[in-house]
Amino acid sequence: FGVPAERVLVIYPGFDSCRFNPGGRGDFREPMRAELGVKPGEILYGLVTSGDFEKRGLKAFLRAFAAVARQRRAARAVVVGKESRPGPYLALARELGIAGRVVFRDPIPEVWRFYHALDVYVHPARWEEFGMSVLEALACGQPVIAGASVGAAELFTGEQRAFVLGEPSGEALERAMLALAEASLRERMGALGPAVAAPCVWDRGASAVHDLYESLIR
Repeated sequence: FGVPAERVLVIYPGFDSCRFNPGGRGDFREPMRAELGVKPGEILYGLVTSGDFEKRGLKAFLRAFAAVARQRRAARAVVVGKESRPGPYLALARELGIAGRVVFRDPIPEVWRFYHALDVYVHPARWEEFGMSVLEALACGQPVIAGASVGAAELFTGEQRAFVLGEPSGEALERAMLALAEASLRERMGALGPAVAAPCVWDRGASAVHDLYESLIR
């Protein structure tokens, strides 16, 4: 559009750091994992969304998880979201032989409880304006895999960039999910998340908007 880059300021959506932070892990992790039927030692992969499973790449997630589950017996998955026609996704899980290892749950107001229960957050959307769930998972200290067309993937830095996938499906997604089955890498990636998310806390975003408008009316 011919607009100079120096005249464009990006202010990302914000999150509530009182709710989404790594400190809640001790309170919420084990109770939620027990509620989901996750056994000790199992790796829990998850996709959390408000809805629209097609847009968020749920089929790719299920297929990649099926491949992971064949190699990692101690793997389980949870899908959180509201879908008007869930039938095809439930059928795909049965077809892939993972129906007993994938839990489908409706969203809850205390969505951070799901993030703390996870070991790996996966958001394989082919396109996503931003992706609040990616930001929230990072803030909670979870390692995250995201498609390159997910807006929030711009926040990833350093080693995290290896988990931003140009093609968030098939073997690429399977490899990324398997890589994060390794506890040490998982812990390292998760530890990077809160600092990456920190610039997006509500008060900083509000200050950035305030400062922008103030600069324009001077």
